[in-house]
Amino acid sequence: MKRPIIFILLSFLSISSSSKDNTLHKTQIIGSWIFIEDVANDTFFSIKKVKKLDHDKPGIVFKKNGKLIKRQNSGWCGTPPIAYANYDGTWELRKNTLSLKYSFNNGEMEEEWEIIERKNSILIYKLKNTKTINNKSILHHKN
Repeated sequence: MKRPIIFILLSFLSISSSSKDNTLHKTQIIGSWIFIEDVANDTFFSIKKVKKLDHDKPGIVFKKNGKLIKRQNSGWCGTPPIAYANYDGTWELRKNTLSLKYSFNNGEMEEEWEIIERKNSILIYKLKNTKTINNKSILHHKN
């Protein structure tokens, strides 16, 4: 009698552990993040979860309602001293792909991030696609 019960328990544990996937959940994204480094040639990036954004550094806040705030330079020049501004936008998570759309000083930006890994407070992603929409043109960039 004990053997069938043990077999059923082991089967259940085996099935439940093998059915887990590595899909990122929305609750793991919500919060404030700062950009910490370009991991490889403007394709792979890492961000760190923080309590709040720094006023003089780039970052992003993912809100529960699918809205975001992107803090980035407010002008076209990246030479210090850099002035930063907050830009509103939206975000959506589908499996391990994060789609962002936000305004910036010269139009709108659409980005698609493939989440590579999330460990503790660090998230590494690959920038898969960007689309810049400004008053004069649309620029596409795919990796």
